Amino acid sequence: MNLAIRMVMFLGLTAILLVTEANGRQIGAPAKASRLLQAIILTTAVTISAAVGLLILLLLPTAVISSGNQPVMAPFLAAVFAGCFSLAAAKLLGRTAWVLLSQRQLVALLPVLIVLAFTSGLDLTDAVGSLYQAGLGLLFFLLSGILAAGIQERLRIAPIPKALRGLPIQLILLFLVFLSLSFFRGVFFDKIF
Repeated sequence: MNLAIRMVMFLGLTAILLVTEANGRQIGAPAKASRLLQAIILTTAVTISAAVGLLILLLLPTAVISSGNQPVMAPFLAAVFAGCFSLAAAKLLGRTAWVLLSQRQLVALLPVLIVLAFTSGLDLTDAVGSLYQAGLGLLFFLLSGILAAGIQERLRIAPIPKALRGLPIQLILLFLVFLSLSFFRGVFFDKIF
């Protein structure tokens, strides 16, 4: 994964956690869902939408993508495919009582940004290799989101200094999760970053 992919994932998870934390206070008793469950469901919806968009792009015949300007056409098609599925996921989540507008907007926007970040490192002539790399990256995103949501739940009861509450502790949390999961890349692939 290159730096663009990591930054988009990092900022996307930060947005999911911050919006879930802010919206979790607004959800009342009739439509109760824990913030942990909200963050996990939103991360999963974003991951699935991005995965389906990338999968459709990589399964397209290369003649379709190469018919125009490939460096422009591949990201455009990937964004369109991911956008269709992310809008469907946002619409589906909108039927539940606990999802607010800002959470649906995140589910609609983040897969498109993640897919656009992934297209910079994909080799469309090697669909299997690209699918493998994209799958590992999206699995990394999903695991990071689940771990960060669980840690966020524990941070709610921890005595955090006032200066670190909110965004600063979110950034520290996600940096440590990303760093700890990057360790596995070093163990299995001889690269840490």
